[in-house]
Amino acid sequence: MVGAVSTQFWRRLRFLGSLAICASVVPVRGEAAAQDRSDQDRERAHPMLTQIKQDLRQYYYDSTFRDLNLDSAYERSRAAIDEAPSFKHMLAIVAQFVDNLKDSHTRFIPPGLALNVRYGWTTKTIGDSCYIDWVRKDSDAEKKGLKRGERLVTWDRMEASRRSMRILSYVYYALSPREFVKLVVESPDGLLREVTVKAEIKRAQSVVDYTTLEARAQLSHQAEATFRANIHTTRSFGDTVMVWRFPSFRYGDRYLGEMFSHARKHRALILDLRGNGGGSLATELDMVSHLFDREVVVGTMVERSGKTKQVAKPVGDPFLGRLIILLDSGSASASEILARTAQLEYRATLVGDRTAGAVVASLYYYHRIGHTKGMDYALQVSVADFVMSDGKRLEGVGVTPDETILPTPEDLVKEQDPVMAHALAMVGIEIDSKKAAKIFRK
Repeated sequence: MVGAVSTQFWRRLRFLGSLAICASVVPVRGEAAAQDRSDQDRERAHPMLTQIKQDLRQYYYDSTFRDLNLDSAYERSRAAIDEAPSFKHMLAIVAQFVDNLKDSHTRFIPPGLALNVRYGWTTKTIGDSCYIDWVRKDSDAEKKGLKRGERLVTWDRMEASRRSMRILSYVYYALSPREFVKLVVESPDGLLREVTVKAEIKRAQSVVDYTTLEARAQLSHQAEATFRANIHTTRSFGDTVMVWRFPSFRYGDRYLGEMFSHARKHRALILDLRGNGGGSLATELDMVSHLFDREVVVGTMVERSGKTKQVAKPVGDPFLGRLIILLDSGSASASEILARTAQLEYRATLVGDRTAGAVVASLYYYHRIGHTKGMDYALQVSVADFVMSDGKRLEGVGVTPDETILPTPEDLVKEQDPVMAHALAMVGIEIDSKKAAKIFRK
Protein backbone atom coordinates (compact mmCIF):
# COMPACT_ATOMS: atom_id res chain seq x y z
CA MET A 1 0.00 0.00 0.00
CA VAL A 2 1.44 3.38 -0.97
CA GLY A 3 2.18 5.81 1.85
CA ALA A 4 4.01 9.07 2.55
CA VAL A 5 7.23 9.87 4.39
CA SER A 6 7.80 12.78 6.80
CA THR A 7 9.03 15.93 5.06
CA GLN A 8 11.55 16.43 7.86
CA PHE A 9 13.27 13.20 6.88
CA TRP A 10 13.44 14.03 3.19
CA ARG A 11 15.04 17.36 3.99
CA ARG A 12 17.59 16.03 6.43
CA LEU A 13 18.58 12.58 5.15
CA ARG A 14 22.08 12.31 3.71
CA PHE A 15 24.05 9.45 2.26
CA LEU A 16 24.62 6.21 4.18
CA GLY A 17 28.15 5.38 5.22
CA SER A 18 29.76 2.26 6.58
CA LEU A 19 29.60 2.41 10.39
CA ALA A 20 27.58 -0.12 12.38
CA ILE A 21 24.12 1.41 12.68
CA CYS A 22 22.76 -0.76 15.44
CA ALA A 23 25.55 0.12 17.86
CA SER A 24 24.61 3.79 17.79
CA VAL A 25 20.85 3.54 18.31
CA VAL A 26 19.57 4.65 21.72
CA PRO A 27 16.17 6.09 22.68
CA VAL A 28 15.58 9.84 22.92
CA ARG A 29 15.79 10.91 26.55
CA GLY A 30 12.33 11.25 28.01
CA GLU A 31 11.15 8.02 26.35
CA ALA A 32 11.32 4.68 28.06
CA ALA A 33 14.92 3.42 28.17
CA ALA A 34 13.81 0.02 26.96
CA GLN A 35 10.61 -0.58 25.08
CA ASP A 36 8.51 -3.69 25.49
CA ARG A 37 9.76 -6.57 23.35
CA SER A 38 6.23 -7.08 22.15
CA ASP A 39 4.95 -9.32 19.42
CA GLN A 40 3.29 -6.23 17.92
CA ASP A 41 6.66 -4.58 17.31
CA ARG A 42 8.03 -7.69 15.65
CA GLU A 43 4.86 -8.03 13.59
CA ARG A 44 5.69 -4.61 12.18
CA ALA A 45 9.45 -5.04 11.75
CA HIS A 46 9.43 -8.43 10.02
CA PRO A 47 7.07 -7.36 7.18
CA MET A 48 9.17 -4.21 6.66
CA LEU A 49 12.31 -6.30 6.32
CA THR A 50 10.59 -8.74 3.95
CA GLN A 51 9.16 -5.96 1.76
CA ILE A 52 12.55 -4.25 1.52
CA LYS A 53 14.21 -7.50 0.51
CA GLN A 54 11.59 -7.88 -2.23
CA ASP A 55 12.19 -4.31 -3.42
CA LEU A 56 15.92 -4.88 -3.61
CA ARG A 57 15.50 -8.14 -5.46
CA GLN A 58 13.12 -6.53 -7.95
CA TYR A 59 14.64 -3.09 -8.49
CA TYR A 60 18.33 -2.94 -7.49
CA TYR A 61 20.45 -2.41 -10.60
CA ASP A 62 22.97 -5.16 -9.80
CA SER A 63 21.37 -8.61 -9.80
CA THR A 64 24.40 -9.93 -7.86
CA PHE A 65 23.85 -7.25 -5.20
CA ARG A 66 27.53 -6.32 -5.36
CA ASP A 67 28.45 -9.88 -4.33
CA LEU A 68 26.29 -9.69 -1.19
CA ASN A 69 24.39 -12.89 -0.35
CA LEU A 70 21.04 -11.19 0.09
CA ASP A 71 19.26 -14.26 1.46
CA SER A 72 21.91 -14.87 4.14
CA ALA A 73 21.90 -11.21 5.15
CA TYR A 74 18.11 -11.33 5.34
CA GLU A 75 18.10 -14.40 7.61
CA ARG A 76 20.66 -12.82 9.94
CA SER A 77 18.50 -9.71 10.15
CA ARG A 78 15.37 -11.72 10.89
CA ALA A 79 17.14 -13.50 13.74
CA ALA A 80 18.45 -10.18 15.07
CA ILE A 81 14.94 -8.68 15.08
CA ASP A 82 13.74 -11.62 17.19
CA GLU A 83 16.36 -10.71 19.81
CA ALA A 84 16.09 -6.91 19.56
CA PRO A 85 15.22 -5.12 22.87
CA SER A 86 13.11 -2.35 21.31
CA PHE A 87 11.39 -1.20 18.14
CA LYS A 88 14.15 1.38 17.63
CA HIS A 89 16.68 -1.44 17.52
CA MET A 90 14.49 -3.35 15.09
CA LEU A 91 14.44 -0.37 12.74
CA ALA A 92 18.22 -0.11 13.08
CA ILE A 93 18.54 -3.76 12.07
CA VAL A 94 16.46 -3.10 8.95
CA ALA A 95 18.66 -0.09 8.17
CA GLN A 96 21.80 -2.19 8.67
CA PHE A 97 20.42 -4.83 6.28
CA VAL A 98 20.17 -2.18 3.56
CA ASP A 99 23.54 -0.67 4.45
CA ASN A 100 25.24 -3.99 3.74
CA LEU A 101 25.17 -2.93 0.07
CA LYS A 102 27.41 0.10 0.84
CA ASP A 103 25.54 2.10 -1.80
CA SER A 104 25.17 5.88 -1.52
CA HIS A 105 21.65 5.95 -2.99
CA THR A 106 20.14 2.82 -1.42
CA ARG A 107 18.75 3.42 2.06
CA PHE A 108 15.88 2.61 4.38
CA ILE A 109 13.56 5.53 5.15
CA PRO A 110 12.12 4.67 8.59
CA PRO A 111 8.60 5.49 9.75
CA GLY A 112 8.35 9.25 10.26
CA LEU A 113 8.82 10.28 13.86
CA ALA A 114 6.57 13.11 15.03
CA LEU A 115 9.64 15.07 16.15
CA ASN A 116 11.36 18.25 15.05
CA VAL A 117 15.03 18.04 15.98
CA ARG A 118 17.45 20.99 15.96
CA TYR A 119 20.96 20.37 17.25
CA GLY A 120 21.96 24.02 16.87
CA TRP A 121 25.05 23.39 14.74
CA THR A 122 26.03 21.96 11.38
CA THR A 123 29.22 20.51 9.94
CA LYS A 124 31.21 20.79 6.74
CA THR A 125 33.56 18.09 5.46
CA ILE A 126 36.88 19.40 4.17
CA GLY A 127 39.34 16.83 2.93
CA ASP A 128 38.80 13.84 5.20
CA SER A 129 37.96 15.87 8.32
CA CYS A 130 34.76 17.48 9.60
CA TYR A 131 34.46 21.01 10.95
CA ILE A 132 31.78 23.00 12.72
CA ASP A 133 30.41 25.20 9.96
CA TRP A 134 27.55 27.03 11.69
CA VAL A 135 26.29 27.55 15.23
CA ARG A 136 22.80 28.90 15.80
CA LYS A 137 22.55 32.03 17.89
CA ASP A 138 21.17 31.50 21.41
CA SER A 139 21.34 27.71 21.03
CA ASP A 140 22.74 25.45 23.75
CA ALA A 141 25.67 24.81 21.40
CA GLU A 142 26.54 28.52 21.42
CA LYS A 143 26.13 28.70 25.19
CA LYS A 144 28.53 25.76 25.56
CA GLY A 145 31.11 27.60 23.47
CA LEU A 146 30.92 25.58 20.26
CA LYS A 147 32.46 27.68 17.49
CA ARG A 148 32.70 27.74 13.73
CA GLY A 149 36.06 26.40 12.55
CA GLU A 150 36.50 23.81 15.30
CA ARG A 151 37.27 20.31 14.05
CA LEU A 152 34.76 17.67 15.08
CA VAL A 153 36.87 14.77 16.38
CA THR A 154 34.21 12.44 17.78
CA TRP A 155 30.42 12.44 17.97
CA ASP A 156 29.21 10.33 20.91
CA ARG A 157 32.54 8.46 20.84
CA MET A 158 32.29 7.76 17.11
CA GLU A 159 35.04 9.17 14.91
CA ALA A 160 33.85 12.03 12.71
CA SER A 161 35.29 11.82 9.19
CA ARG A 162 34.24 12.16 5.57
CA ARG A 163 33.33 8.48 5.53
CA SER A 164 31.45 8.33 8.83
CA MET A 165 29.46 11.57 8.57
CA ARG A 166 27.05 9.98 6.14
CA ILE A 167 25.91 7.40 8.64
CA LEU A 168 26.07 9.78 11.62
CA SER A 169 23.71 12.20 9.88
CA TYR A 170 21.37 9.36 8.96
CA VAL A 171 21.25 7.98 12.51
CA TYR A 172 20.96 11.28 14.38
CA TYR A 173 18.43 12.98 12.10
CA ALA A 174 16.33 10.11 10.76
CA LEU A 175 16.74 6.88 12.67
CA SER A 176 17.31 7.86 16.28
CA PRO A 177 17.38 11.59 17.20
CA ARG A 178 19.02 12.39 20.56
CA GLU A 179 18.29 15.03 23.14
CA PHE A 180 21.96 15.23 24.18
CA VAL A 181 25.09 14.65 22.09
CA LYS A 182 28.64 14.48 23.43
CA LEU A 183 31.23 16.01 21.12
CA VAL A 184 35.00 16.18 21.21
CA VAL A 185 36.23 19.18 19.21
CA GLU A 186 39.63 20.59 18.39
CA SER A 187 40.12 24.36 18.23
CA PRO A 188 42.22 25.91 15.45
CA ASP A 189 45.12 26.22 17.93
CA GLY A 190 45.07 22.45 18.56
CA LEU A 191 43.33 22.29 21.96
CA LEU A 192 40.92 19.38 22.52
CA ARG A 193 37.80 19.66 24.66
CA GLU A 194 34.60 17.77 25.31
CA VAL A 195 31.22 19.45 24.92
CA THR A 196 27.80 18.03 25.75
CA VAL A 197 25.15 19.83 23.71
CA LYS A 198 21.40 19.72 24.27
CA ALA A 199 19.21 19.57 21.20
CA GLU A 200 15.79 21.13 20.79
CA ILE A 201 13.30 18.32 20.28
CA LYS A 202 9.67 19.25 19.81
CA ARG A 203 6.71 17.08 19.11
CA ALA A 204 5.33 17.77 15.66
CA GLN A 205 1.84 17.22 14.37
CA SER A 206 1.48 13.69 13.10
CA VAL A 207 -1.67 14.74 11.25
CA VAL A 208 -1.80 18.17 9.61
CA ASP A 209 -5.03 19.93 8.66
CA TYR A 210 -4.10 21.85 5.51
CA THR A 211 -7.46 23.63 5.46
CA THR A 212 -6.23 25.93 8.25
CA LEU A 213 -4.60 29.27 7.46
CA GLU A 214 -1.58 28.44 9.66
CA ALA A 215 -0.84 25.16 7.87
CA ARG A 216 -1.19 26.74 4.43
CA ALA A 217 1.14 29.61 5.44
CA GLN A 218 3.74 27.12 6.64
CA LEU A 219 3.48 25.17 3.40
CA SER A 220 3.91 28.38 1.40
CA HIS A 221 6.96 29.34 3.48
CA GLN A 222 8.56 25.94 2.86
CA ALA A 223 7.93 26.21 -0.87
CA GLU A 224 9.48 29.69 -1.00
CA ALA A 225 12.54 28.51 0.97
CA THR A 226 13.01 25.61 -1.45
CA PHE A 227 12.75 27.97 -4.43
CA ARG A 228 15.29 30.39 -2.98
CA ALA A 229 17.72 27.56 -2.18
CA ASN A 230 17.69 26.49 -5.84
CA ILE A 231 17.91 29.84 -7.58
CA HIS A 232 20.84 30.60 -9.90
CA THR A 233 23.16 33.43 -8.84
CA THR A 234 25.77 35.18 -10.98
CA ARG A 235 28.37 37.92 -10.62
CA SER A 236 30.27 39.50 -13.51
CA PHE A 237 33.73 41.09 -13.41
CA GLY A 238 33.57 43.22 -16.52
CA ASP A 239 33.80 41.04 -19.61
CA THR A 240 36.61 39.00 -18.04
CA VAL A 241 34.67 36.38 -16.10
CA MET A 242 31.18 35.45 -14.99
CA VAL A 243 30.89 33.55 -11.72
CA TRP A 244 27.85 31.29 -11.67
CA ARG A 245 26.64 29.62 -8.50
CA PHE A 246 24.77 26.55 -9.71
CA PRO A 247 22.77 25.09 -6.76
CA SER A 248 21.12 22.00 -8.29
CA PHE A 249 20.32 20.24 -11.54
CA ARG A 250 16.58 20.78 -11.78
CA TYR A 251 14.78 18.83 -14.46
CA GLY A 252 14.13 20.89 -17.59
CA ASP A 253 15.84 23.98 -16.16
CA ARG A 254 14.48 26.71 -18.44
CA TYR A 255 17.09 29.21 -17.26
CA LEU A 256 20.12 27.44 -18.77
CA GLY A 257 19.86 29.14 -22.16
CA GLU A 258 19.48 32.55 -20.58
CA MET A 259 22.43 31.98 -18.25
CA PHE A 260 24.70 30.85 -21.06
CA SER A 261 23.71 33.87 -23.18
CA HIS A 262 25.16 35.99 -20.36
CA ALA A 263 28.22 33.74 -20.05
CA ARG A 264 29.08 34.20 -23.75
CA LYS A 265 29.69 37.90 -23.08
CA HIS A 266 32.70 36.93 -20.96
CA ARG A 267 36.06 35.39 -21.75
CA ALA A 268 35.85 32.97 -18.83
CA LEU A 269 33.25 31.20 -16.70
CA ILE A 270 33.67 30.04 -13.11
CA LEU A 271 31.00 27.42 -12.45
CA ASP A 272 30.51 26.96 -8.70
CA LEU A 273 29.18 23.45 -8.03
CA ARG A 274 30.10 23.40 -4.35
CA GLY A 275 27.25 21.97 -2.32
CA ASN A 276 25.38 20.97 -5.47
CA GLY A 277 23.95 17.55 -4.65
CA GLY A 278 22.99 16.79 -8.25
CA GLY A 279 19.56 16.14 -9.68
CA SER A 280 18.47 15.52 -13.24
CA LEU A 281 20.83 13.71 -15.64
CA ALA A 282 18.94 15.30 -18.53
CA THR A 283 19.84 18.75 -17.21
CA GLU A 284 23.46 17.65 -16.80
CA LEU A 285 23.51 16.61 -20.47
CA ASP A 286 22.04 20.02 -21.38
CA MET A 287 24.91 21.68 -19.52
CA VAL A 288 27.46 19.64 -21.45
CA SER A 289 25.72 20.59 -24.70
CA HIS A 290 26.22 24.27 -23.88
CA LEU A 291 29.95 23.79 -23.20
CA PHE A 292 31.10 21.96 -26.34
CA ASP A 293 30.87 22.58 -30.08
CA ARG A 294 30.86 18.84 -30.78
CA GLU A 295 29.08 15.70 -29.68
CA VAL A 296 30.37 14.32 -26.36
CA VAL A 297 29.92 10.81 -24.99
CA VAL A 298 29.38 11.42 -21.29
CA GLY A 299 29.08 7.81 -20.15
CA THR A 300 26.85 4.78 -19.96
CA MET A 301 23.78 4.15 -17.84
CA VAL A 302 23.83 0.52 -16.65
CA GLU A 303 20.47 -1.01 -15.73
CA ARG A 304 19.24 -4.56 -15.38
CA SER A 305 17.49 -4.20 -18.71
CA GLY A 306 20.69 -3.18 -20.47
CA LYS A 307 23.12 -0.34 -21.13
CA THR A 308 22.31 3.07 -22.57
CA LYS A 309 24.98 5.43 -23.85
CA GLN A 310 24.53 9.00 -22.68
CA VAL A 311 25.46 11.52 -25.38
CA ALA A 312 25.35 15.31 -25.29
CA LYS A 313 24.84 17.05 -28.62
CA PRO A 314 25.99 20.66 -29.10
CA VAL A 315 23.57 23.56 -29.11
CA GLY A 316 23.70 26.25 -31.78
CA ASP A 317 25.88 28.73 -29.86
CA PRO A 318 27.80 27.10 -26.99
CA PHE A 319 30.09 28.84 -24.52
CA LEU A 320 33.67 28.08 -25.60
CA GLY A 321 35.63 30.40 -23.30
CA ARG A 322 37.83 29.34 -20.42
CA LEU A 323 36.00 27.17 -17.89
CA ILE A 324 36.85 26.70 -14.20
CA ILE A 325 34.68 24.42 -12.04
CA LEU A 326 34.64 24.67 -8.24
CA LEU A 327 33.98 21.50 -6.24
CA ASP A 328 33.75 20.34 -2.64
CA SER A 329 32.64 17.30 -0.61
CA GLY A 330 29.02 18.33 -1.14
CA SER A 331 29.26 18.15 -4.93
CA ALA A 332 27.47 14.93 -5.85
CA SER A 333 25.74 12.95 -8.57
CA ALA A 334 25.14 15.09 -11.70
CA SER A 335 27.72 17.62 -10.44
CA GLU A 336 30.34 14.90 -10.42
CA ILE A 337 29.40 13.65 -13.88
CA LEU A 338 29.62 17.15 -15.36
CA ALA A 339 32.95 17.90 -13.67
CA ARG A 340 34.54 14.60 -14.64
CA THR A 341 33.31 14.91 -18.23
CA ALA A 342 34.90 18.37 -18.50
CA GLN A 343 38.09 16.97 -16.97
CA LEU A 344 38.28 13.95 -19.27
CA GLU A 345 37.69 16.13 -22.32
CA TYR A 346 40.33 18.69 -21.18
CA ARG A 347 37.61 21.33 -21.25
CA ALA A 348 37.93 22.76 -17.72
CA THR A 349 40.20 23.16 -14.72
CA LEU A 350 38.68 21.68 -11.57
CA VAL A 351 39.48 23.48 -8.31
CA GLY A 352 38.60 22.67 -4.69
CA ASP A 353 38.01 19.43 -2.81
CA ARG A 354 37.27 15.82 -3.78
CA THR A 355 33.59 15.26 -4.48
CA ALA A 356 31.10 13.04 -2.66
CA GLY A 357 31.40 9.92 -4.80
CA ALA A 358 27.64 9.42 -4.95
CA VAL A 359 26.85 8.68 -8.59
CA VAL A 360 23.99 6.27 -9.19
CA ALA A 361 20.38 6.80 -10.26
CA SER A 362 17.70 5.96 -7.72
CA LEU A 363 13.94 5.82 -7.17
CA TYR A 364 11.79 5.76 -4.03
CA TYR A 365 9.32 3.01 -3.18
CA TYR A 366 6.71 3.79 -0.52
CA HIS A 367 4.95 1.32 1.77
CA ARG A 368 2.61 1.21 4.75
CA ILE A 369 2.36 -1.39 7.47
CA GLY A 370 -0.92 -1.57 9.35
CA HIS A 371 -4.35 -0.18 8.57
CA THR A 372 -6.17 1.68 11.34
CA LYS A 373 -2.81 2.72 12.84
CA GLY A 374 -0.52 2.56 9.86
CA MET A 375 3.20 3.26 9.67
CA ASP A 376 4.62 4.75 6.47
CA TYR A 377 8.14 3.85 5.42
CA ALA A 378 10.10 3.75 2.18
CA LEU A 379 13.18 2.47 0.44
CA GLN A 380 15.40 4.47 -1.85
CA VAL A 381 16.90 2.06 -4.39
CA SER A 382 19.70 2.51 -6.89
CA VAL A 383 18.09 1.41 -10.15
CA ALA A 384 21.01 2.29 -12.45
CA ASP A 385 24.76 2.63 -12.25
CA PHE A 386 26.75 5.19 -14.23
CA VAL A 387 30.07 4.47 -15.93
CA MET A 388 32.08 7.37 -17.31
CA SER A 389 33.46 7.48 -20.84
CA ASP A 390 36.83 6.19 -19.59
CA GLY A 391 35.13 3.02 -18.34
CA LYS A 392 35.41 3.93 -14.64
CA ARG A 393 32.80 4.53 -11.93
CA LEU A 394 32.62 7.57 -9.68
CA GLU A 395 30.49 5.87 -7.02
CA GLY A 396 32.48 5.62 -3.81
CA VAL A 397 35.46 7.35 -5.49
CA GLY A 398 34.48 10.89 -6.40
CA VAL A 399 36.26 13.37 -8.63
CA THR A 400 39.71 14.61 -7.66
CA PRO A 401 40.22 18.25 -8.72
CA ASP A 402 43.16 19.35 -10.86
CA GLU A 403 44.07 21.84 -8.14
CA THR A 404 43.21 20.92 -4.57
CA ILE A 405 42.47 24.04 -2.51
CA LEU A 406 41.06 23.40 0.97
CA PRO A 407 39.75 26.05 3.37
CA THR A 408 41.58 26.05 6.70
CA PRO A 409 39.94 26.29 10.14
CA GLU A 410 41.05 29.94 10.16
CA ASP A 411 39.22 30.47 6.85
CA LEU A 412 36.03 29.14 8.44
CA VAL A 413 36.43 31.32 11.51
CA LYS A 414 37.05 34.46 9.44
CA GLU A 415 34.45 33.51 6.79
CA GLN A 416 36.99 33.48 3.98
CA ASP A 417 36.79 31.68 0.62
CA PRO A 418 40.29 30.79 -0.63
CA VAL A 419 38.86 28.54 -3.35
CA MET A 420 36.94 31.37 -5.03
CA ALA A 421 39.87 33.76 -4.56
CA HIS A 422 42.21 31.28 -6.26
CA ALA A 423 39.82 30.71 -9.17
CA LEU A 424 39.45 34.45 -9.75
CA ALA A 425 43.24 34.87 -9.63
CA MET A 426 43.51 32.26 -12.39
CA VAL A 427 41.72 34.66 -14.74
CA GLY A 428 43.52 37.77 -13.53
CA ILE A 429 41.09 39.05 -10.90
CA GLU A 430 42.99 39.68 -7.68
CA ILE A 431 40.73 39.63 -4.65
CA ASP A 432 41.38 38.55 -1.07
CA SER A 433 39.63 35.54 0.45
CA LYS A 434 37.44 37.69 2.69
CA LYS A 435 35.98 39.61 -0.25
CA ALA A 436 35.75 36.45 -2.34
CA ALA A 437 33.37 35.00 0.25
CA LYS A 438 31.05 37.99 -0.18
CA ILE A 439 30.72 38.24 -3.94
CA PHE A 440 27.22 36.77 -3.78
CA ARG A 441 26.27 38.49 -0.51
CA LYS A 442 23.73 40.80 -2.11
